[in-house]
Parts: sequence; C-alpha cells; structure tokens
Amino acid sequence: MSRRLPLAAPLLGMVTAGSLSAQSLTPGPRYSVGVDPYAITKGDFNGDGRVDLAVANKSTIDISTLLGAGVGTFSSAIAHSVAFQPLANGPDSIAAADFNGDGVDDLVVGAKANGGSGGGSTVLLSLGNGHFVQTSAFAPSGDVESVLAADMNGDGYADIIYAPGSVVLGNGSGGILGSAAQVSSQFPRELTAGDVDLDGHLDIVLADWGNSHVYVFTKLTATGFGSTQVIFAGGPYWITGVALGDLDGDGLLDMVTANGEANTLSSLRGINGSFELKSTFNSGGTLPLRAAISDVNNDGMGDIVATNSSVGYALALIPGNGSATFPFNTPVVPIALAGNATDLVVADLNADASADIAATFLATNSVGTYFGDWLVFGDPIGTASYGVGTPGCSGPQELQANESPAIGSATFAIRCTNAPANGTGSFMFADVQDPVGTDTFGVGAELLVDLFASNFVLGINATANASGVALLAVPIPNQPSLVGGKVFAQTLWAWPINVCFNFPFGLSTSSGLEITIQP
Repeated sequence: MSRRLPLAAPLLGMVTAGSLSAQSLTPGPRYSVGVDPYAITKGDFNGDGRVDLAVANKSTIDISTLLGAGVGTFSSAIAHSVAFQPLANGPDSIAAADFNGDGVDDLVVGAKANGGSGGGSTVLLSLGNGHFVQTSAFAPSGDVESVLAADMNGDGYADIIYAPGSVVLGNGSGGILGSAAQVSSQFPRELTAGDVDLDGHLDIVLADWGNSHVYVFTKLTATGFGSTQVIFAGGPYWITGVALGDLDGDGLLDMVTANGEANTLSSLRGINGSFELKSTFNSGGTLPLRAAISDVNNDGMGDIVATNSSVGYALALIPGNGSATFPFNTPVVPIALAGNATDLVVADLNADASADIAATFLATNSVGTYFGDWLVFGDPIGTASYGVGTPGCSGPQELQANESPAIGSATFAIRCTNAPANGTGSFMFADVQDPVGTDTFGVGAELLVDLFASNFVLGINATANASGVALLAVPIPNQPSLVGGKVFAQTLWAWPINVCFNFPFGLSTSSGLEITIQP
C-alpha cells in the first residue's frame, strides 16, 4: 500500500523550484590523426553498431579511422593511404555510406586540384574490420571541392554527389548506374542534403564561396533536377560551409551558412521549398569553416555548432532560441577555446541519449571529443505518467522526469512539452491524484491532481521557451523518511487567443506524473 508524504513540511522542502545545474559539453579524449585533418564523418566501419569516425588528412594524403567502443572512447587512429592523380592535393572532404550492400559503411573522399591541375575522388570499400581497400568505381577526375553520400533517387542504394560534378547513382553492390544530374555553381564549396520541399525525396544544397549564394537543387528526375534556386545568403562573404536543420520548430528545414572571412554565420528560414535570409551573427571566432544544426542541449530547440579555424573559440555552440533569427552578438558557449577547428560531427558517442561532438583540429592534428551533460527526459524508475489532461493548441502535453527521484538528488527535474510558446502557466503538486481526471472548476481543463482531497497543494509559476518546453528543477532533500512517499504533478497553461481558442477559457493541462521517492 502506498503512503502519502507526511504533512506539508517535507513536501514543501522537496518541491521547491531550484535552478537547473549548468549544462555543458565536457572535453573527452583527443586522438592523433594525420597532418592537416580538414574533414570528418561518422559511420559504422566494423559492423558492431557503434559510432566510428573517419578523418581526411590533407598533407599526409591519407584517411584516419577511429573505431568507437560505444562508451565515448575510440581506438588509436588506423591510417589508410589514398592515391589521386598527379598534382592533386590531399583529401579534404569525406562522406560515409554502405556502397556495396554488405551492411558496413564505406567511404568516399575528395581532393581539390593543385594549381588548377589534378584533384579527384576515390571510394574506399570497408573490409569490415576498420580497414579499407581503394576502388575507382565512382571516382571522377578533376577538382572536387566536396563529396556527399545519400540516396538521391529513393531506390534504397547510396549515391555519391560531387561538387563540382554530378549525382552518381549507386547500384548497391559497389558499382554505378550512371550520372543523373549536374551539381555545380560558380565557386562551389560544400554540399549537404535534405528534403527541402517536403516531397519525400532528398534535395541538394551547395554553398558557393565566391558569390555569397547557395544553390538549391530539387526534384531529381531521370533527366536532371527539375528546379534550381540561387539564394542570397548575406554577402559579400566567402561561404565555406552550409548546414540544414529545423531552427524554429515548424517542421521545415532551415539553413545556416559559415561565412569564412566575414567571421560570421547566417541563418535562412525555410519557406515553402525555398529559404529566406533572416540574420547574420557572430560565429564565436574567426574564419568559420563548418556549421551543424542539432538540438545539442536537449531543450527542444535547434542549436548551431560552428568550427572556427583561426583565433577565437575554435568550437562554439550558439544555443537555439526557437526562431531562425539571431542577434549579431548572440550568446556563444565556448566548447574548445583554441586549436583551429575545421570540421565536426554531432552524434551520441557514448550511448547516453545525449548529443556529443567530435571535431578536427589543425593546430594539433587531432580529433577532439566533447560529451553532452544535458538533461534527458523519459520515465525513469520512480516516475509514471498517467492520464492525458486537456490538450492545448499544439496537442497533448507530456510531463516527464530526467532521472530517478532519489533522496538527496539536487538535479531531479521535470519537463512539460507542447506548452504555448513563451507562455505562462503553473506546475501543480499535490499528495492525492485524480487518475480519471475532473474538470474541477468547470473551466474546460481536466485536473489529474485532487486539489480538495489533498492535505496540501503547491503551485509554482512556469514559463515555456519558444519551442513550448518548460523545465522545473525539483531538488529532493536527503531525508530517508521521504522514501516511498508519493507526489503527483501536473501543469496548467493559458493559451493566447490569437493562437487558438477551441476550449472555453483557453486553458490546457498536461498528463499527470506520479513521483515515488527512491532511496
């Protein structure tokens, strides 16, 4: 039989709005690679289901692979020499995919021309143990500024995109079906892919470093791309990198460009299959080369991570604000203070369900790893969701916890999703639940906590962020007498009339959360 917490004092001591501890990216091990590592990618190169890394080293003309152990550590680098035509530079772009259908990722690398001569690309097929064999199955000759691997025609086989060059269709067994479309611009630099127009097929975005534009290629057919857009990205800047992701939570891909010599980033909002320049802002350093968009800090909003190859923060995090617009002096969180960072990947490197980062550094010819110390929410031991509540304009609101509610925990927190953007509401706590739910006050909002049967009730004001996420830290006293006691939580929100008003008083409530104090 469960018991209620004894009277008010212990509960009020427990349910006190605390501040969330500073969340950060903690530096992990560094790994030596070849000379001048300009590009990095992730994949599974030995078939063990863990994240591995591969790096293109320009001056030693080789590839370094680091095999992941799944706990945040990697093997020492395995070097693989690559051969290009004479006069080519070493590799400085790289991508991973399974080109021959053996279930293990392979690599494609590209090299720029040296003084107008040479250049090219090659494919490295994995042997399944972290080693590779070079093949010329896809390899074009001539200058290659960027390579990308993706299934462009939806046949389930990985294709390769070269810039300048074309989409080369793979046959799934290490061979090619032929070239499908040209991909080029005046001064091509970096490629990325995503479903820009929401037609269910991947599109290509190419950054042009000479004319401050991005080229968007959509609607690939057997005869080429059906549409090519040239979109101004805020020049006069040398655009060195481009990334796609959802910054404003509307389900459409937005864009960020790294503007090398301008020492800035630009954000472009996705609109109906195109993009609109919204802002240009500080990159946290100088000569930014690459950027990525991902919810790095687990707050429900797309963040930006940038590499800066000269002075300033070598690796910088620009936290998302729920929009695609950033002020010029937007807050920047330093990840790596120095080291001339060139490229990065965002992935869960240690299987803790939190975003981590691996980046390449010219100054030390190394790969640095950084591990997210973010709150991850779910249904840990000692918590259980119940009921639905009254959904708001964004749908049902879910209440979850980040960890088991153990006595002495200073980091226990709860989160509500789908609240009104930047809206106000209340976290409610009681010692008796209403498992069925009742519109206690006749205002169209179903309560899952019994306000009248409880010995005590506590409300704490809440404010949601721009993505409709509200967090509340609930430090738990180190009192053994609390073990086994239960507290029931729910949130209540007021919605602006101009958002929607499909319930009597514009109120919504979340699901309930049963919290049982653990030893």
